[in-house]
Formats: sequence, structure tokens, C-alpha cells
Amino acid sequence: MHETDTRGQTEVLGTALVIGMVLLGSIAIVTVGMSSLRDSQGQLQEQRAEKSLSQFDSEAALVALGSTSTRSVTLPSTGGDYHANKTKGWMNITTTTPEGNKTHILNSTLGVVTADVNGVTLGYQGGGVWRASPSGGKMVSPPEFNYRGNTLTLPIISISNSGNVNGEAVINRKSSDKIYPATGVGSNPLSQQKIHIEVTSQFYRGWGSYFEQRTNSEVTYNDEISTVSITLVPPPEPIELDSGVVAAGNLSLKGTAGVSGDVSLGGTTDGEDGISGDVNENVTENIHLESATTEIERAKTRLENESAPADTTTVTAGNYSVSDGTLFSDDTIFNTSNGDITLYVDSNIASGNDVTVTGDGSVTLYVDGEFHMNGQPTWGDESHVDSLLIYSKTVDRITRLHGVLYTGAVDVDGAGGGNSMDLTGALVSTSDDVEMGGNVDIEYHSSLSGSNVQEVDLEFAKLSYMHITNNEIVVK
Repeated sequence: MHETDTRGQTEVLGTALVIGMVLLGSIAIVTVGMSSLRDSQGQLQEQRAEKSLSQFDSEAALVALGSTSTRSVTLPSTGGDYHANKTKGWMNITTTTPEGNKTHILNSTLGVVTADVNGVTLGYQGGGVWRASPSGGKMVSPPEFNYRGNTLTLPIISISNSGNVNGEAVINRKSSDKIYPATGVGSNPLSQQKIHIEVTSQFYRGWGSYFEQRTNSEVTYNDEISTVSITLVPPPEPIELDSGVVAAGNLSLKGTAGVSGDVSLGGTTDGEDGISGDVNENVTENIHLESATTEIERAKTRLENESAPADTTTVTAGNYSVSDGTLFSDDTIFNTSNGDITLYVDSNIASGNDVTVTGDGSVTLYVDGEFHMNGQPTWGDESHVDSLLIYSKTVDRITRLHGVLYTGAVDVDGAGGGNSMDLTGALVSTSDDVEMGGNVDIEYHSSLSGSNVQEVDLEFAKLSYMHITNNEIVVK
């Protein structure tokens, strides 16, 4: 073959390769472009569907809640049909008394209007618009679930028919029923009942997210049955410090141990013979007493960066923190003439020295450990017992204490002159059991009357008033 022929074939082959590469590149560009176009079209369809259902939401609320008897809204084509289904989704509301008795307030289907767009399901349900996809769910616009302060207003909007609703959707009011308060069901304000609200829906994750945003209640999810639930409770009355012993659990008195005054217990007692006042057992509020450990941890956060008192024998007004109990290695005077004193102690206290409180202010001690009095020291002012409040994780031995002791575990036995307790004021225990024996004596002091142990804080959102209606609409 001649050289010119070879060169000619090479040029033709090169030109063909260039053309092929250009064609492949063009195909790739077109393919990517088509994919991007489809993605953009899908996103646009989702946005249009969300907007349309949000408008449907607004019109449905006007009809269901009484502003008008009928409205219409356009639901344009989105690549999928709008469909109403009266059987999808339901809400269950029950109340539970402290004794465990349940009352069903509502067990009703919610219904739904949905549109399946671009692999995503968008829906109107319960007065809100929701989104569900394989990656999860979220709220688009909030439902008719209004929790503010201690009041829940819940005008449930439910769909009462099934069928396609494309194009011009007409919304008509069907009925409106008062569910709560109602004769035979319950009244406001609520008293002690827990309110349990459960929603089963393909949009349950969105409902749960909304509950988490609007309440401080614990939200529980059951993925197997697509259900979310929350619990609301009435705010308990503040626990008054009107008893010699206020305990979250049980009280056991052995030997000659006794209480001069009333006793308030979350549990029961076996020592009524040693109690001179009234015995109040199974007090619900006491069960929710904030633990002494929690109170001490909160104080640590507030106070651990404070300095120690400059004078450890005469402590004046201010906030302080010490790393050990050596502050009480000598007799100590807390002078509150110029204000209150708050002290965090990052250790046990084992002291055999007297502590005196002077002035018109108060002293609060947070003991991050055990509180133990050696020998026979006296702490506090017998004529002013409300001036001394001591928090401790546990208490082992107390001789003469004039004040309020807020603690966890209490297990003292004064038998044989060993461990003993002589407390004038009040004892608050957040443990399950308080054990006292021997010559232990607690005498309630009337100067504490009218003061509160604490404002009880619960794990659930608090609820005093509840207003529920069920409002049915027809969508065609």
C-alpha cells in the first residue's frame, strides 16, 4: 500500500473518532439534561401540590369551623390524582385517673386527601398538610391542634367521604359535635387525669414532629403500626410544707422513733402509732417530687464557679462553692443580716461543730454527698427554723437540727445512743423508703406553714383545660 493511501485512511479514521466522541458527549449531555429536567419537573409538581393542598387546608378550615357552609378550591393536575379516603388515619384520646381507670373520649377516623407526586405522598389530614416519603415524613402546614399555656384546643377536622377530587373540589360542612367538656365525659378544669393522645397515620412522623415542637411532652413512636402518641397531665398543686415528714415513698418507724406532726407520703407507713398528727398516704403529687440529686446537680451548675467564703467562721451574704467539708471544721456562723447565703459543697459533710444562723435572711446548703453530724452539735436557730434548708444526697446521722432537710435516702437508727435524729422543722425525702428507728424524733414547726416544698415539675406537658370538637366535611 502506498504511503498516501495509509495517510488518507488515518485521516478518515481520526475524523470518525472525533465525530463519535462528539456524538457520545452530546448523548451524555442530553441524558443528564433530561434527568435534570425530570427532577426539576418533579420538584415543581411537588411544590404545586403542596401549595394546592395548603389552599385546600385554608378553605376546609373556614367550612369545618363555621365561617361558611361551603367553599371550593382548584386542585390542578400534578402528575397524579387527588383522592379522598374517609378510612385513612385515626385519632384516639383517653383519660387515665391515678387509680388507672381509663375513659375513652374520642376514637375517630380522620380521613385524608392525598396526592402522589414524584415518589412522594402529600396529604391533608386533621387540619394540616403533611409529606411522607421513603426517607421519612414532615409537616408542611400545622394541624388544628392548639396547645398554649395549660390549654388544649382541638377542633378535629375529618373527611367523611371517599373518591377522586381532581379539578374543582367543593368542600361542604356535614356536622360538628362537641366532644369535651361534655356531660358524662368530663369537665374543666382537669383534675389529676393524664390525657393520652394517639394518632395513627401514614404521616405519623410529621404529627410527632409537630407534637415535639408545640409541647414539652415526651413523644413516643411505634413504627410498626405507624402510630405516634403523647401524654398531657394537669399541673399538680404545689406541695405545701405542712407536715413533719413529706416523702415520695414509704415511711417505716421502729422502736421509739416518732413524728410530732402530720405526715404526707407517696406510699404508706407501718408506724402510725408513732405519729401524733394526720397520716396522708398515697399522695400523688409526692411521687413526682424532684429528686434531691437533681436539685443538687442544678445547684452545681449554677454555683460551682463561685469562690469559697473569705471567712469560714463567719459567712456573710452571697453565693459560694467549696470543694470539701472543711468549712465546718470549726463552729460556723451564717450571718444573713445583709442577705441570703447559698453554698454548694462538692463532698460529704461530716461535722461535729455547731452552725448558727443569725439575721433575717435564709441559708441554703447543697451537699453533693452524705450529710453526717458527729457527736452532739446543733445546727440552726430553734426559733427561726425556716432560715435553714439543707439538700443532701443521703443522710446518715443527725443530732440537733433546726431547719428543713431535703434528701434522698434516709436510714437512721438511734438505738443504743448510736445514730440519732432530733429534727425540729421538717424532713423531705425523695427516696422510695424512709427508715427510722431508735430514739429518732422529728417535730414539725408551725413557722413552716404556708411555704411550699417545691413547684413540682413533671416529664409531661401540663394541661388544665381541654376543648375538643369533631367537625366533619364532605369533599367532592
